[in-house]
Amino acid sequence: VPAPSFERCVLQAHDRAFEEQRFAPMLWEVLFTKLPDKSTKNRVYNAVEAARKEAAISGTSNGGNPVEEFTSAWLGFSIQKLRAECGAMLESVLPPHVAAEIFHGLIQAGSLPVGLTTEYGPPPDGWAHVELALQDAYSGEFLPPNKGARSVKGQKGAGKTAENSYGSVAKGGAAESKAAPPQPAAEEVEVKGKGGKGNADYYKRPAAEEWGSEDKRPRLGQQDISAVRGGGRMGKGGGKAAAPAAVTAKHSLCTQQEDCIGNNKSALFQHLDGNVPGDIYCASCWAVFADSDPSLE
Repeated sequence: VPAPSFERCVLQAHDRAFEEQRFAPMLWEVLFTKLPDKSTKNRVYNAVEAARKEAAISGTSNGGNPVEEFTSAWLGFSIQKLRAECGAMLESVLPPHVAAEIFHGLIQAGSLPVGLTTEYGPPPDGWAHVELALQDAYSGEFLPPNKGARSVKGQKGAGKTAENSYGSVAKGGAAESKAAPPQPAAEEVEVKGKGGKGNADYYKRPAAEEWGSEDKRPRLGQQDISAVRGGGRMGKGGGKAAAPAAVTAKHSLCTQQEDCIGNNKSALFQHLDGNVPGDIYCASCWAVFADSDPSLE
């Protein structure tokens, strides 16, 4: 085997492994906040994780924006896998507006491949392409890239440049777009592309849902962060609410300390050995343990 080919294979394998390990804690933490039901959480976790791996190796098909094409493939494969398992119950297991909340949360957390966002820049918050990709996925119009799939946001004329990757007019003509699926109680928000990528645009962000916060795992106890900090519904005293704290790397209460991969906003868990309380971990660190040892769930 020629040395350059061998080195390229090794680097590609390293990049794939890095992306998979980087992504797992993000997925765990987002699903924990959005899906209170354990069986649904496990189904969605397995589908979204497997779909991201499949999207990473599926390539692109039509010369469009690679970030859009990766996202379309990732979301399409995710819903495709859930449909194969749930059948007609798909929208009951994961309603479209909940799926949109999950994928917006993952993208905002930095779950798109580093190589793509480094070259093309990150999408804007509340990126409308998510709703468009989900519309194709739920309607059954999604086709894998290697089956001749089109980009969700079709175009007339030549391909895009990095400067117009997110929502501005493509070279050679105006970009076509389909109406996003109806969303409940939406608010209109102005979104500006980051790092100069794209013009100001508008999208409809679904209103926040009332997610349950109780997790019924027998061996894992969630600890309310507000209780640890002496505030919130379990804290003492009243007064004005404190201003939200800035996000910082690592959680000061996580047992992993310097090796913590979460942040000060991460949910906290306490390991239970029977009824005996054990160490406290942030959601990101716990996700790594749970991924390698399913018995911890």
